[in-house]
Amino acid sequence: MSYSFPMLRHYSFSNVFVVVISFIAISLNSFGLKAQKDFNVNGEATTYMSIHSRKEISGLGYGSIYYKKNYWEARYNYEDAKTVSLFWGHPFYVSKKMELEIIPTLGLSAGNFIGGSSALQLNAENDRFEFYSLNQYSLCFTDVNRSFFFNWSEAIYKFKKVVKLGAALQYTESMPQKNWEETAESTHQVDVGPVIGFEYKKFYLCGYFFNFWQPERHYAIGLTYRFH
Repeated sequence: MSYSFPMLRHYSFSNVFVVVISFIAISLNSFGLKAQKDFNVNGEATTYMSIHSRKEISGLGYGSIYYKKNYWEARYNYEDAKTVSLFWGHPFYVSKKMELEIIPTLGLSAGNFIGGSSALQLNAENDRFEFYSLNQYSLCFTDVNRSFFFNWSEAIYKFKKVVKLGAALQYTESMPQKNWEETAESTHQVDVGPVIGFEYKKFYLCGYFFNFWQPERHYAIGLTYRFH
């Protein structure tokens, strides 16, 4: 199961409240979906808070469902602050020594970031190890110089049923467009660090410690609820 965490953009603290409420609403709604026998879905709802300092806390949230042969994902504050995104994809499965799931997706965003995205998710898991990777390119319709490429990857080792330890990598690169008069230069940001998670029944709580050896270190806390 994926635990995607997006770019560490700087949002206002007021957005955290909206994200937490959205997470609660999606989680409560999942109970209603489960009660409908003719509507067989499964998925997860996730919310994250990124802590840069006492005065700089950002939040985001997303929910995903598998329905029949389709994968749907809704996001808020993911591609940018105050931005809503909707993604659709079709999952492919390979089950051998390690369960493998590949999900190519397409999405649209509205808000501060107006654009389209193509992404590829990879989930691999066995009894002891988990690996997740998301590669995404987003094209801004209103300003192509705000387009970007994004990768999020996690490698996790499961010590027990409730404890997980591993590492997370986040890479973000701006993709400005070149023209005839000047050469546009891209910028990139790399965040890496350990991750520790605790899983209990349908809930997963995790903590990220990015660049903890550098002055610009920051942290993140994530909470996921899964429904079937």
